[in-house]
Amino acid sequence: MLNNTSKFPPSSPVYSNTGVINTLNKSINCISKGIDNIYLTVAIDVKFYNSIIEKIGDSEIVEIFDYKFNVGKPGNGSGGYGILIYNKYLRIMLTNNFIQEMPNMKIIINSVYLHTEEYLKIMEYIIKNFGDYKIKTNRIDIYGDFQGLKFDKDIKTNRSNIICKSNKFNIYGNSKVTGITYGSRRNKSIYLRI
Repeated sequence: MLNNTSKFPPSSPVYSNTGVINTLNKSINCISKGIDNIYLTVAIDVKFYNSIIEKIGDSEIVEIFDYKFNVGKPGNGSGGYGILIYNKYLRIMLTNNFIQEMPNMKIIINSVYLHTEEYLKIMEYIIKNFGDYKIKTNRIDIYGDFQGLKFDKDIKTNRSNIICKSNKFNIYGNSKVTGITYGSRRNKSIYLRI
């Protein structure tokens, strides 16, 4: 364990207990890392669905599942979910009508909840409110905050700082890199987007 007077790592002005020390290139350091969002689908039944819809009604704010939620519509790409209740901790989406063939609820656990509460307490909350139904994790967003990491237009050919050597690699932007992807969403394998 390091004490407050430790000089490790020597090349970094910031030290993090959660960060990963880069042994490949000492000028790049991970300041923090973790889970940014967790996406769950819940196969609720029609009775539970109807009780939620009734509770929401025409309200702009609804008190449900131990919290107050704003009521709205999800953005583009919501995958058939047309009703949104949200606060700074959770986004809960419901289908416009009950559809037997799909999970009618999607829960997104926001980063502020994941960073301010213990994971076990969050899972206890989910189980308390939705545990009577089949819950599936269908996406986890992770993050990494790096110091000293620079992307330039030569990154596609000069990948010496990149350990992942995926054949599925794309770079976006012209003179300045605006995005990088590894892997593929199509084959449901690991997919990384920076």
